Amino acid sequence: MIKRLIRFFFTTHFNITTFFIVVSGILIVANYLHKMKWLKENLEILTFFGYSAIFLSVIVAALQFRANNRWRKKEKALAVSQEVRKEIEPHMGTINKHFQYYQKKVTDKNIVIPVTEIHDKICMKNKDGEYLPADPETSFKYKLDTENEGSKIRTAIITVLNLFEYIAAGIYHDTFDREVIYSIYAGIFIKYNKVFSEYINHYRYDMNPARKDKIWINFTNLAEELEKKSK
Repeated sequence: MIKRLIRFFFTTHFNITTFFIVVSGILIVANYLHKMKWLKENLEILTFFGYSAIFLSVIVAALQFRANNRWRKKEKALAVSQEVRKEIEPHMGTINKHFQYYQKKVTDKNIVIPVTEIHDKICMKNKDGEYLPADPETSFKYKLDTENEGSKIRTAIITVLNLFEYIAAGIYHDTFDREVIYSIYAGIFIKYNKVFSEYINHYRYDMNPARKDKIWINFTNLAEELEKKSK
């Protein structure tokens, strides 16, 4: 009950209504005192009313700004969440097709997909079953299998990670409302981070060691933070 009253207090409609009610009350009282010729003899009271009105206006304006800003963050978070869900849907379908992602549970001991299993899906092999080395000018360790779905699978994994990083960065930069994002993405962030934890580390430390502390760092930090909160 108390929480509801606090939320109501900081809503836009309540702020505006309260402002007009209080200001109207001050004007009515001031007008009444003026007619009674009381204010002429007590100018300091008139000054007090004036400063009170100004002070109240500043407070209401601040509350109004806060409420509007929070509402904008919620709208942004909802809009971004819907856009990202549409974008990741086909990629998640590809990931599930090759790794049975949807069947995995966060509590499963074998939830992490080994890097070798991912390489088996996305990299080319010679007749002896050995991975073909990639062009030394690229950051890839092995050559991607463009003849089958290797490139498509890798693109799916990376694209989802990039989109999740975008959302997480928005949270840490206070662009998106945390509560909205948490309610929609907490579960999938925790699970995706666990499932591809080995590949994320491989991508950071083996493929891009110079940028290891920046790649998807907001996403993994947020996923770990959410996991701790869920325990």
